[in-house]
Amino acid sequence: MHRLTPEKIRNFWASSPPEILDSLLRVTKRRGVRLYFVGGTVRDWLLGRATHDLDIAAAGPVRPLAELLRQELGGGALVDLSATDDEVIRVVWHGEQIDFSSFRAGVPTIEEDLSLRDFTLNALAVPLTPDKAAVEILDPTGG
Repeated sequence: MHRLTPEKIRNFWASSPPEILDSLLRVTKRRGVRLYFVGGTVRDWLLGRATHDLDIAAAGPVRPLAELLRQELGGGALVDLSATDDEVIRVVWHGEQIDFSSFRAGVPTIEEDLSLRDFTLNALAVPLTPDKAAVEILDPTGG
């Protein structure tokens, strides 16, 4: 596992509206689930780029998580982007897009999900945690 530098940790938290991160933390607490930032979101954070498109992976059905996030944010639109058996639901809120995807092929762990991704760069994940100093990158494929 790689640790983000303090500067990149600040970029990580500064790159999204605090309302979204706070609402996502409430979703994890209310549903008792772990959420993981994945793919292009992690890449952009590592490169110090701001992002308005958060990619989030979770075990199991993600529609209830997206609906709860929309409720926590006080509005927004839900868009079903599912093109395969893997569920993908987008929440659009004030120009921000939060894409929830179920772990690929129904695998039970984030590590297995990451191993099924198309590029090693897309096989990076950052667990959502309230402890901003403990942010880490999960990189099971050495991307």
